[in-house]
Amino acid sequence: MTAQKPTVSLGGVPLGGVGPIAWKFQTGVQPYVATYHVHNSVWEARLKHRMGGKLDLVVTDSRGVKTTVRDLYILHTIPGDGPKRTWFVVADRRWRWPYKLIARDYNVTKRSGNRTIDKDTVPVEARVTVDEYTYKPYSLNGNNRWKPEDAVKDILELMEGKDASGSGVAKYNIDSFPLESFGGATGEDGQFTLQNVILRDQSDIALNRLLSYIPGASVYVDSEGVVQIFDGTDLDAVDSYYAALPPNTWDGNKAEFIDRAKIRPKKVRVHYQREVEMVLEYEDDYVGSTSANPVHTDPFVENVCATTDPETTITEFDPEVGAEGASVDKTVPPGTYVNFKSWLTAMDDVKPTGSLKWNFDTIQTFWIEGDLEGRLTGTNLRGKEDGPDTSNVISSISSLRKHFRQTFRINRRFMERIRDIKAQRVALLDPITGARGPAAVWGEYTIIPTKKGKMVASRANPDKAGTYYMATSLPQGEQSVTKKDPGPHALTIVDADQGIFRIDAMASPYGDIDSIVPSHVVDIQNNVTVPSRNLTDQDDKPMGCGMRLVHGVNECLLAPTTEYKFMVTIVPGAPNNKNQFHVEEVEADSIKDLFRHEFRIQDGVGPELDVFISPAEATARFAWQKDDLARKTIGELLGLNSDDPNDAGITEQELDGFLCVNQQVELYGHSRSVAAEMLAAYADNVQGSVSTIVPPGWAQPDSGGMKLKGNMSGSTLQVAAAPSAKVSVTHEFPGQQKPISRLALMPESVRHLVLGIVPFGKE
Repeated sequence: MTAQKPTVSLGGVPLGGVGPIAWKFQTGVQPYVATYHVHNSVWEARLKHRMGGKLDLVVTDSRGVKTTVRDLYILHTIPGDGPKRTWFVVADRRWRWPYKLIARDYNVTKRSGNRTIDKDTVPVEARVTVDEYTYKPYSLNGNNRWKPEDAVKDILELMEGKDASGSGVAKYNIDSFPLESFGGATGEDGQFTLQNVILRDQSDIALNRLLSYIPGASVYVDSEGVVQIFDGTDLDAVDSYYAALPPNTWDGNKAEFIDRAKIRPKKVRVHYQREVEMVLEYEDDYVGSTSANPVHTDPFVENVCATTDPETTITEFDPEVGAEGASVDKTVPPGTYVNFKSWLTAMDDVKPTGSLKWNFDTIQTFWIEGDLEGRLTGTNLRGKEDGPDTSNVISSISSLRKHFRQTFRINRRFMERIRDIKAQRVALLDPITGARGPAAVWGEYTIIPTKKGKMVASRANPDKAGTYYMATSLPQGEQSVTKKDPGPHALTIVDADQGIFRIDAMASPYGDIDSIVPSHVVDIQNNVTVPSRNLTDQDDKPMGCGMRLVHGVNECLLAPTTEYKFMVTIVPGAPNNKNQFHVEEVEADSIKDLFRHEFRIQDGVGPELDVFISPAEATARFAWQKDDLARKTIGELLGLNSDDPNDAGITEQELDGFLCVNQQVELYGHSRSVAAEMLAAYADNVQGSVSTIVPPGWAQPDSGGMKLKGNMSGSTLQVAAAPSAKVSVTHEFPGQQKPISRLALMPESVRHLVLGIVPFGKE
């Protein structure tokens, strides 16, 4: 066979051969751009008038093998290297994409108008209401939700339309997507679920955005001018492509199969921040004159009050002083939270002349009666205009009413080992918004009803003569808090660093409650009782506040003791190492089925790979189950029995007394997808570049021309400069696997939890 001279033409016009001529097939939404030249006369006569129109680049090698690259465009001329040649820029069809605006909305959510409440777990006053969501009809694909694949097709139709030849076929083709659909409610596994995707972008940007919802998908323009969407993670296709290539044409360019087994992790350890429910307990007793300091390692809570004076000198217990904690003296500025009893003692030392003692007896007697302000201001201040003295006292009384048995501080030894505290439970109420159940409060309280409330109570029980109603939500005996509905209180965090929170009693929405007293009520003899409406009981029961009898009982007073239990969620901060996290271990062999093709991530003998997941994405949430075991576990988790916080932490993944509420429904699938994402970077694959003659399939009319496969970065068709004019193709294998986001790898149900996807139809 006689060799013939290689030729290159564009639109049937031979191109100059002073330098090499190349055309590269590359991935991405940006066009490949090349510069060519012809003699000035040829430009003027045969190409100038064809600028902006479709042209074919035809390369014929020495064997007579012809390779055609269709649908190229001359964009403009550029400065050349001499007066006799015209240089110009040529691009593939992607150069047109930025000119077209894409306006599309896909699966836009809206509030449906329906709402749900957690009516089964909390009283009506504390119920959390959440909105239900649906999709705006105009943003749906008919009666169905848009899938990423369908949205990509939609965008390509808008970008390319139909073939100008009139064939009615759009100039694009979807070869395959990276991951299998595993079934599921919508069959969207292997793709992100589209939600609230609003496109007001140029078409190249719009297509790139949508392809990001199908991790691993790539786009290029092939030799026929067809836009190809293909699986950029298909290593099997790369192997087949590489094996079928003609021999290398010269040394210096070569490719190797890279075996990463020695560095590939044998397992992945996925670390999640723990969120753990904790029960806190509060008890006070104002009957005794003295009280012992609390045990510094107990989960105690103390009633605190914000100071108001310019300076306040107090003595209070600090659990972080010494081995067992100790009482310390300190002078603090206004706005400092201090122990309530200690504050009362300090305020009594500086009370105004004529004031009753600042102690519990005064609070007990006049809290409900309503004259607390008058009794504590002192005779020398009554009737005076507001000034520094009166203002300080009134501010202090206001602080007393605001904080007494309502504002609390967690044991400071606890807080030194806690990263954060949250006024919520760990269970999800609404996976769409991420709303959780509110922190729970169990306690003793007294309801003062409105006139309506009294009438309603009488209708329900004519024998019920009490004008107040004493209630308790506390567990009884050995009953666990998990078996008792909480009371109608809202808990809010005042200062997360100090562990200060307050509770606010919530009145019924039905108008039958006037106010709620933060304790039970007793008579003068400390017998639990409520005012009676029956005058025949006047010698035995109080008739109302401030009504004193000569004989028998009188008054309606605050109970000298009260009790509360609180359930909040904490994030452990100790120890200052990995032991504060929950860990899911994933073996490489357990996740190979996540990929549609063999991903070569098994049989690794490298070190274990540790990965931390941002709490914004997922956490390990532990619900309180068994009181005694859970209390012990909290102590171990925070290292309360040691002065060294680094002695804290539990290496076991199950916490005694707790239940990880999202281990099966979320963490199992999430951790496997994270491991798959990490291990994909260590997959065995081909790396390097190979230069060959034009592969036989490229020139066959029925072969579809040139194709890119798997993680190939591109192929370059090149004609060397004269006189050799050698025609070759350089095939590029980057050796790095295209990343696949874990959000696409995880099961659809888990992805919906992580991303807050609105269910559709019967999902």
